[in-house]
Amino acid sequence: MKVKLFLLSFIFIFFSCDLFIQKGEDFIGKPEMIEIEIAEQTVIDERKWTLFIYMCADNNLESSAIEDMYEMECSNLNTDETTVVILLDRSPLYNSSNNNWTETKMYKLKSGCKENPKKILSEEIECKELGLVKDLDVELDMSDENTLSSAMQYVFNKYPASNLGLIMWGHGSGWKNDESENLNNYKGFAFDESSSSYMSLPKFGIALEKGLEGKKLDFLGFDTCYGAELEVLYELKDYVKYACGSEGLISTDGWNYTKLFNSFQISEKKNANDLLDACLVQFSETYTNSSRASFCVCDVSKIDSYFKTFDNFMALCGHNIVNSNIRDSVFEKIYASNDCNTERYTYGKDGYDIYLDCYSLCENLTQYFCSQIITEAFHNFSQAENECVLNSWASDRDRGGIGVYFQTLSTGGLIQTFYNSNYIKGKAYDQSKFVMDSNGYVPNVNLSESFLDKLFYTKY
Repeated sequence: MKVKLFLLSFIFIFFSCDLFIQKGEDFIGKPEMIEIEIAEQTVIDERKWTLFIYMCADNNLESSAIEDMYEMECSNLNTDETTVVILLDRSPLYNSSNNNWTETKMYKLKSGCKENPKKILSEEIECKELGLVKDLDVELDMSDENTLSSAMQYVFNKYPASNLGLIMWGHGSGWKNDESENLNNYKGFAFDESSSSYMSLPKFGIALEKGLEGKKLDFLGFDTCYGAELEVLYELKDYVKYACGSEGLISTDGWNYTKLFNSFQISEKKNANDLLDACLVQFSETYTNSSRASFCVCDVSKIDSYFKTFDNFMALCGHNIVNSNIRDSVFEKIYASNDCNTERYTYGKDGYDIYLDCYSLCENLTQYFCSQIITEAFHNFSQAENECVLNSWASDRDRGGIGVYFQTLSTGGLIQTFYNSNYIKGKAYDQSKFVMDSNGYVPNVNLSESFLDKLFYTKY
């Protein structure tokens, strides 16, 4: 009887062990298969973020891109929790490091270097969807929206995570999308010298829509100039939860990724708010002694209300410009007078654009008109701004914010008296959502009472 019981017990234990081995438990037998299954499952379970950096350095920012790669590798970021993938496009002209390769490569970040490695140590990975294969030189056009969308699809499907993030790295000029203009002014994003082109704002939106395949980015960062513009945020509002960037110019050094990733790594929850805070902290610490540096963190779900209250406010101001004297006084108040305190951002050179801080612009106009209806409209806008702008910083004033395009400088640094057709509602085909939806701010092909029509096109 004892023998039979022993045999039955042995048979039960044998089959139970076999069952556990198949589920990946740590039993003797098939150790290689078990180890692989556990390792792969751990990475998927613990990956809080996949962060994709679209590094457009096929231009005069190439050296800055290489230094930023080193900064990332010198961080303490736990790359099991936060997978960082970089698509880096280089130029043949500006930097000869790392064997002077000049094409496009994709890397999976390896962090933890104790000092500047002086050589990219991250793992080069293949992306056959883009034709990227090791030991094969491939030059991608980073300005092509299909490059961005295909790369996003590959990265976010290959490395699924609880949170998805994108950093646009390189030159940026905000809203512009007229391909007939001088490319040296970097109109749009993702300027690519090898293809002599850039990605317009509407094409950027198309790339996000295709690349996300119905999902939303939890985080979008602009390591570019002119990223935190109303035109930009409004264009991308359906594809992004939170965004951050500068409404003005930033140094060619850009963000400090060692500070950013170290700050994020020690955060408690490692959610979107923690990542946004880390971005703002690194920027403010890096540029605290710089002139006219600013940074803005936005809840993009609130940008609709921000846009509507801003556009309504500007429509009321336009309606109150009824003669040339008021027009000239308004222009001086917001831009031209010596004591004008509207916050503005521009390179200050011929052909370059002028952006104004939205809050500063509206505040000055409220002071000028000093009417109850405009004061109430400003109050509504201020409430929307408080909900949309979660945090901000500026080096030489008490706040940063969201900017909006105002005009372009012509020869001799004078302000133009006309607008690009893409910024005139109804005049061009490939217009931004901001231009198409604005009734109170942008000019209209059929002369209207919009603010810019009243300033630049209306005859009194």
